[in-house]
Amino acid sequence: MEIRLEHEAHYDWIAFVPLRDSNAGALTKYFGKVTGEDEYKYRGIECRQRSTPTYIDEAHKELIRAMDAYRDPEAVCGELRSWVDRLERGVVDPDELVITNRVSKHRNRLQRISVIS
Repeated sequence: MEIRLEHEAHYDWIAFVPLRDSNAGALTKYFGKVTGEDEYKYRGIECRQRSTPTYIDEAHKELIRAMDAYRDPEAVCGELRSWVDRLERGVVDPDELVITNRVSKHRNRLQRISVIS
Protein backbone atom coordinates (compact mmCIF):
# COMPACT_ATOMS: atom_id res chain seq x y z
CA MET A 1 0.00 0.00 0.00
CA GLU A 2 1.34 3.41 -0.94
CA ILE A 3 0.30 6.54 0.91
CA ARG A 4 1.25 9.83 -0.68
CA LEU A 5 1.95 12.71 1.67
CA GLU A 6 2.31 16.35 0.73
CA HIS A 7 5.10 18.39 2.25
CA GLU A 8 3.62 21.49 3.84
CA ALA A 9 6.43 22.88 6.00
CA HIS A 10 9.33 22.04 8.27
CA TYR A 11 8.47 22.10 11.95
CA ASP A 12 10.48 22.57 15.14
CA TRP A 13 7.82 20.36 16.69
CA ILE A 14 4.41 19.02 15.75
CA ALA A 15 1.58 17.44 17.75
CA PHE A 16 -1.09 15.18 16.27
CA VAL A 17 -4.47 15.17 17.99
CA PRO A 18 -5.47 11.65 19.08
CA LEU A 19 -8.48 10.00 17.53
CA ARG A 20 -11.52 9.76 19.83
CA ASP A 21 -11.44 5.98 20.25
CA SER A 22 -7.70 5.43 19.91
CA ASN A 23 -4.29 6.60 21.03
CA ALA A 24 -3.28 7.01 17.38
CA GLY A 25 -2.97 10.54 16.02
CA ALA A 26 -5.24 11.82 13.28
CA LEU A 27 -3.13 12.90 10.29
CA THR A 28 -5.55 15.73 9.49
CA LYS A 29 -5.65 17.23 13.00
CA TYR A 30 -2.40 18.73 14.20
CA PHE A 31 -0.59 21.88 15.24
CA GLY A 32 3.06 22.77 15.25
CA LYS A 33 5.76 25.44 15.31
CA VAL A 34 7.05 26.27 11.84
CA THR A 35 10.86 26.14 11.64
CA GLY A 36 12.50 29.53 11.25
CA GLU A 37 9.20 31.40 11.58
CA ASP A 38 7.41 33.05 14.43
CA GLU A 39 4.19 31.27 13.57
CA TYR A 40 2.27 28.11 14.20
CA LYS A 41 0.26 25.91 11.85
CA TYR A 42 -3.18 24.78 13.00
CA ARG A 43 -5.03 22.10 11.06
CA GLY A 44 -8.34 20.44 11.91
CA ILE A 45 -8.56 21.88 15.42
CA GLU A 46 -11.04 24.26 17.07
CA CYS A 47 -9.07 27.47 16.54
CA ARG A 48 -9.35 26.90 12.76
CA GLN A 49 -13.14 26.74 12.79
CA ARG A 50 -15.14 29.90 12.15
CA SER A 51 -17.80 28.81 14.64
CA THR A 52 -15.35 28.69 17.57
CA PRO A 53 -15.98 31.43 20.16
CA THR A 54 -13.27 34.11 20.38
CA TYR A 55 -12.39 33.17 23.96
CA ILE A 56 -11.85 29.51 23.07
CA ASP A 57 -9.86 30.46 19.96
CA GLU A 58 -7.55 32.71 21.98
CA ALA A 59 -7.20 30.16 24.78
CA HIS A 60 -6.36 27.39 22.33
CA LYS A 61 -3.65 29.46 20.63
CA GLU A 62 -2.24 30.62 23.96
CA LEU A 63 -2.00 27.03 25.21
CA ILE A 64 -0.09 26.10 22.06
CA ARG A 65 2.27 29.06 22.61
CA ALA A 66 2.74 27.91 26.23
CA MET A 67 3.58 24.43 25.03
CA ASP A 68 6.20 25.89 22.71
CA ALA A 69 7.66 28.14 25.41
CA TYR A 70 7.75 25.68 28.32
CA ARG A 71 7.65 22.18 26.79
CA ASP A 72 6.23 21.10 30.13
CA PRO A 73 2.71 19.63 30.55
CA GLU A 74 2.35 21.09 34.05
CA ALA A 75 3.09 24.61 32.81
CA VAL A 76 0.53 24.20 30.03
CA CYS A 77 -2.02 22.89 32.54
CA GLY A 78 -1.32 25.95 34.70
CA GLU A 79 -2.05 28.20 31.73
CA LEU A 80 -5.26 26.26 31.06
CA ARG A 81 -6.25 26.68 34.71
CA SER A 82 -5.97 30.48 34.36
CA TRP A 83 -8.33 30.46 31.35
CA VAL A 84 -10.82 28.23 33.20
CA ASP A 85 -10.56 30.42 36.34
CA ARG A 86 -11.58 33.50 34.33
CA LEU A 87 -14.64 31.64 33.09
CA GLU A 88 -15.56 30.46 36.59
CA ARG A 89 -15.16 33.97 38.04
CA GLY A 90 -17.50 35.33 35.35
CA VAL A 91 -15.04 37.96 34.10
CA VAL A 92 -15.19 36.88 30.46
CA ASP A 93 -17.30 39.08 28.18
CA PRO A 94 -20.27 36.96 27.05
CA ASP A 95 -19.69 38.17 23.48
CA GLU A 96 -16.41 36.23 23.52
CA LEU A 97 -18.35 33.01 24.18
CA VAL A 98 -20.83 33.27 21.32
CA ILE A 99 -20.85 30.41 18.83
CA THR A 100 -21.58 31.54 15.30
CA ASN A 101 -22.61 29.34 12.41
CA ARG A 102 -23.09 30.31 8.81
CA VAL A 103 -25.84 28.72 6.83
CA SER A 104 -24.55 27.89 3.38
CA LYS A 105 -27.88 27.07 1.75
CA HIS A 106 -30.14 29.71 0.26
CA ARG A 107 -33.15 30.61 2.37
CA ASN A 108 -35.63 29.42 -0.32
CA ARG A 109 -34.04 25.98 -0.39
CA LEU A 110 -34.16 25.72 3.42
CA GLN A 111 -37.86 26.68 3.48
CA ARG A 112 -38.70 24.03 0.85
CA ILE A 113 -36.79 21.39 2.80
CA SER A 114 -38.57 22.20 6.05
CA VAL A 115 -42.01 22.15 4.35
CA ILE A 116 -41.25 18.75 2.81
CA SER A 117 -39.89 17.31 6.06
